[in-house]
Amino acid sequence: VQTCALPIFKAMGFSFSAVLLAYAFFNAMFALASVPLGRLSDRKGRRPVLMGSFFIFALVYGGLALGPGKSAIWGLLALYGLWAAASEGVAKAYVSDLAPEHRKATVLGVFQSVSGFSALAASGTAGLLWEHFGPSAAFALGAVCALGAGLLFPLICRRAAALPKTD
Repeated sequence: VQTCALPIFKAMGFSFSAVLLAYAFFNAMFALASVPLGRLSDRKGRRPVLMGSFFIFALVYGGLALGPGKSAIWGLLALYGLWAAASEGVAKAYVSDLAPEHRKATVLGVFQSVSGFSALAASGTAGLLWEHFGPSAAFALGAVCALGAGLLFPLICRRAAALPKTD
């Protein structure tokens, strides 16, 4: 669970030990789902699994934007673990699949750099929204962005596949 979830848990009245349990639950879901979702991406392709991960993320953040009750948060955490399992390793595998053999390490390094800078920008934006408009605004923007990414992903993949291959 990202650190932004901690204030939500506190605001909902969760104890410190319940927050730790939530972190453990998220990580257990992530660990349990990673191998099956990795196998699914091997069998059915990386793109469908990654597209699904965008929609799961949008669902989780949309749910958080609505200010769920204590019981609903556990379902959202389970889905959040599925999102992490469907996106983390599968995205790296997809990038590696697309990269020329002699440039895989460079391409993965660029991917990680872009991902890191994007996460920094997204976190800063979410922090500003949270500070000025509340947590619902930050989570709503995350949901909208994930939904947009999920809808644009097939177009981006088609355009990337049409680029000339260089050695």
